[in-house]
Order: sequence, then structure tokens, then C-alpha cells
Amino acid sequence: MSEPAIVFVEDDRFFSYHYLQRLRGHFERTHQIVYQSNIDDALKFIHAPHCEIALIILDIMMPGPVDVPPEETEDGHMTGIWLMRRLRDDLLKRGLKIMVLTNRQSGDVEERVNEIAFPQDQVEVRRKIYTCAKDLPIFADAFMKRPIGGL
Repeated sequence: MSEPAIVFVEDDRFFSYHYLQRLRGHFERTHQIVYQSNIDDALKFIHAPHCEIALIILDIMMPGPVDVPPEETEDGHMTGIWLMRRLRDDLLKRGLKIMVLTNRQSGDVEERVNEIAFPQDQVEVRRKIYTCAKDLPIFADAFMKRPIGGL
């Protein structure tokens, strides 16, 4: 892989189709857009030694990993949070940014992200309802350009 990857992790294929079209159109010359439809494949890709990742765009609610008890991901309601906890040290060491997309409106996602204690500007939470497909590449581009702050 020559260009850095933007990894899009989302189990809803209909939702993904529109976002991926826009991401590929916007970043076609600068980044490879990699779609992962489940957590197991996303973990394998993120851990691949040859992989340079610029951004992970991550859904929160999706089926959990095959070998993990459902209660660890709150029956899939917090699978993205589970992944962030699992990868925290690696994400910090590699300076990987994560844009979290969620349908949840209660603010509990932000609380869970804050509990993981990432540096300022390493994680951004966006509501799907306010992040339409045409705007996601603009938000992603601006987010990737912001430097990561301290803890």
C-alpha cells in the first residue's frame, strides 16, 4: 500500500456505500480508503505491520468480535468503544486518529471516549444525523490536519 489508509469500520452496508463513495472521491489521490464491515477484520487490518493509517472512522454500534462475550461490548451497543480500549496503547504509540460515528444521542459515547483518556484531538465524536455523506470527507480532512495535543 503506497498511500496512507483511511479505515472505515461500519457494519451497515447501505450507510457505508454513500460515505465510501464520497471518501473515495475526495481522497482518491492522497489516501487509500479501506472498508471493514466487522470488528474482527478491522483488528487484523489495523494490526498489519505494513499498514500506514491516517485515520480510523469507526461506528460504535455493531456486532462484537467472534471470540468476545457479548456483555463486553454491551451486546454490540458499544463495540466501537471496546475496540478503542483494546487498541489504546497501539493507537497512542502510532498517533492514530479516530473519528467516531454514532446514532446515539445521549452523550454516553463522549463519556466513554473520555474515560479511555486519549490526548486532545486524537478522537472526535460525530453524530451520524449531523454528518451527511457529502460533508464527511471535509470533516475528516480537517480532523487529520489538527495536531494531537497532550493528555
